[in-house]
Amino acid sequence: MISSLLDIVMTVDGMTAYLQDRGVGFDEKGFPLLAPEMFLDEWPIDMVPFKHRNAPFVGDPSDTLLCFFAADTDLYPRIDRVLDDLPEYRRFKGAVMMDATVTQDMDLEWQGEIMLLNQLFMSVLAVNNVPVVANLRTGSRATFRHLDAIPQNVMWAAGFLGCAPLQSNEDSFFLEKVLRVRPSKLILYGRQDKTAEEQLNRFGINWRRYNHVRERYFDGKVKDSDRENDPPAPDGSPNEGIMLSSHFS
Repeated sequence: MISSLLDIVMTVDGMTAYLQDRGVGFDEKGFPLLAPEMFLDEWPIDMVPFKHRNAPFVGDPSDTLLCFFAADTDLYPRIDRVLDDLPEYRRFKGAVMMDATVTQDMDLEWQGEIMLLNQLFMSVLAVNNVPVVANLRTGSRATFRHLDAIPQNVMWAAGFLGCAPLQSNEDSFFLEKVLRVRPSKLILYGRQDKTAEEQLNRFGINWRRYNHVRERYFDGKVKDSDRENDPPAPDGSPNEGIMLSSHFS
């Protein structure tokens, strides 16, 4: 299990070595450099978190984008199993970059380390022929620079879960990130934020919003008992908690 910063560092080091062996370059901050053609360019018809990929309302996987806008307890097992899960990712249209939690009140170096972990996970998918979508998840403004390794003019996504809506157009935190990366297309996932959408419209950003999976479970069409459970880990233990990657440690 990942229980310390050292465990995260070990996983980051292992993923970095894995990508170096496959010819991936890195910027001066140690963030992976991917080619623009590795990124998805077409709008998906649907978008769901990995955990819910087999939900009854999910249609054609080849038109469905997987994402990781979920609790960390759902995300770290995916890091552990990324290579094992490659056949599953390849059934779908693509996958959004990992979304392990980064917040502004975390130590600045810790924010950067988690952002690096998220990008390394995306890069492992990319070098294994899974089309990817970048993720605008950052911590404080000082971490915006960690987005610069990702090519401009590719598709990005942003999760609007667990955060308060913008109070006014004077709140430019989200817009600053969008303008820094200059997305070709921007996916918004989760609740509607009218102020954020107005900002995007004002700057001519090409965006679409996809409903949070919870809204679709509780719209009266799908029972909560129909929710998919993650398959057991390779050793038979449940995929719960935060796990150290066996592939990259």
